[in-house]
Amino acid sequence: MKILFFILSIFLLSACSQLQFNTKEHLHGGCDYYPYDNSDTPCNLFGWQAFVYQSLSQTQEEHHAALLSLGTSQGDKYKQFILLADHYESDAVRAQAIEAIFDISSENNNSFGYFFNIIATLQKHGLLNKQKAADLQTELTNSFQQNSTIKTQLADTQAKIQAIMEIEESLKTN
Repeated sequence: MKILFFILSIFLLSACSQLQFNTKEHLHGGCDYYPYDNSDTPCNLFGWQAFVYQSLSQTQEEHHAALLSLGTSQGDKYKQFILLADHYESDAVRAQAIEAIFDISSENNNSFGYFFNIIATLQKHGLLNKQKAADLQTELTNSFQQNSTIKTQLADTQAKIQAIMEIEESLKTN
């Protein structure tokens, strides 16, 4: 999660530098509020960055409460998509939310759209990695089962060989 925030921070700073703001005070010191819209303003971008960071550090209960607290404004719909793309949601819900975030990003050809594209891309990679991990876990479980079966067969075969060797030994002595 910290890596995701770090990457998002780098991209946000890159986007803000395109706006010709060169001091930290311009980025968040002068923000009385965060518009949470699709504008290209530094306060809006910083607000979205803060929201994403906060959403990534939430517990499951806080995540659920945040979803329930949202209204119907455009900003709240955007926040809802970000929250629904989180790991607390089912894979199907996450996939739909990620697609919605990609749609928002493609509709906005500015730093806001670029930031949302980064969020969607990182969440999509997270979802794909989760699915790959589940597939690998299934493969590993199957391999353990096959190994167990082979070990049982080997022990059985060794027992049969040992029995044959004992029969041969007893025939030689008689």
